[in-house]
Amino acid sequence: MKKVLAGGLLFFGLFFCLTNVSFAALTFYDSRSAWEAAVGSFANADLDSQVEVDDYISSVELPSGDYAAFDSSFMGINDPRALAADSGWNYGWFEDSDGEWISKNAFGFEIAPYLSSGSWAWFMNEYSGIEGFDPTLLYAFDITLSAYDDEYYGSDGYIPSLTQRAGIIGEPKFFGWVGGNVWDFDISVNDNIFYDESGNPYYINADGIILSSLVEGYEGGSITGDPVTSATPEPASMSLLGLGLLGLVRKLRRK
Repeated sequence: MKKVLAGGLLFFGLFFCLTNVSFAALTFYDSRSAWEAAVGSFANADLDSQVEVDDYISSVELPSGDYAAFDSSFMGINDPRALAADSGWNYGWFEDSDGEWISKNAFGFEIAPYLSSGSWAWFMNEYSGIEGFDPTLLYAFDITLSAYDDEYYGSDGYIPSLTQRAGIIGEPKFFGWVGGNVWDFDISVNDNIFYDESGNPYYINADGIILSSLVEGYEGGSITGDPVTSATPEPASMSLLGLGLLGLVRKLRRK
């Protein structure tokens, strides 16, 4: 009987540890293929059926039936079908079908900056005569995705983020995460800056953001409720539980 109990406790402990530790820590991915390999099961949001060209929407239904919502509206464009925001910064969060705030621990975007031909011409006209101006600053911008997870809400407020440089022409950059129970996020296109001979700064800002895909992973699922009290156990906690179970098993075997 003791051997059966010990074996059961050991199996339960190892299963509990392995199934919880893998998605406890937030990890960013700048490669979609690497993200897909880490997640295992995923699906793209169907933008073609939800986004009409020139119409504005502030949320996208995800394959799970949940929603990615944004604080400002995105306009539908053919890129092929994609979402464009006329701002270099956007705040978003996740909701279920009842409008409840939820987390996502496996999610990704394909993001690019955009600069209109009018803005490009204006910067060229204004800055081309200034020493220190580099025209290539008009072709690429740094994009930052910041993810607010359980660690952010439950500790000292550290904000994990991923920054990549992306061009206004060409393929968008992939930004994804696995783990962490992310409740909300920021997407920002950072200004380019140069200085004249006197050290005066000049700023070049993109017109906005283009989201060409939103992809949802299913491996870790999501949770609903309070981001502090609903946190996924961290690896250290799982390790302590595992050690405690192993100790109990040894004690039972001695008796």
